[in-house]
Amino acid sequence: MNQVTKDVNEKIQQIEHEENNIFSKASKIVTILEETFEKMKSYFYDYNFSDDKEEIYFFKTTKPQLFYKLIYYSKIYNIENSRPHGSNASQREYITYELNQITAYFNKNNDFYRYYRSGATHLDKYYSCFALPSNH
Repeated sequence: MNQVTKDVNEKIQQIEHEENNIFSKASKIVTILEETFEKMKSYFYDYNFSDDKEEIYFFKTTKPQLFYKLIYYSKIYNIENSRPHGSNASQREYITYELNQITAYFNKNNDFYRYYRSGATHLDKYYSCFALPSNH
């Protein structure tokens, strides 16, 4: 998976350097990331992690390295797609509204965000392991 992450990051950098239009840039990058996640989903459908440590590493480290970019570029795409064509004041009002929505999202998810950003590990099994409990 590290090679997949590296390849996707190289594609994103290439688009970032070549594409000037922010709407087009975000659209192309979202497409690449969505395709990557579809491939990952297919790959992991029948994949069994060797242990909790491998599963935690994937869901806490590997997947977020790409997923945050999907969230970011999707948000950029949606903001630019819905941006009003009116006055500077109406655009400023729209951007302020969007920033308030983002702030509200982070406030709502503050506990998880702080846990993840702090590097804590005591809840990793809770947040990152999805195996069904054993019947033993």
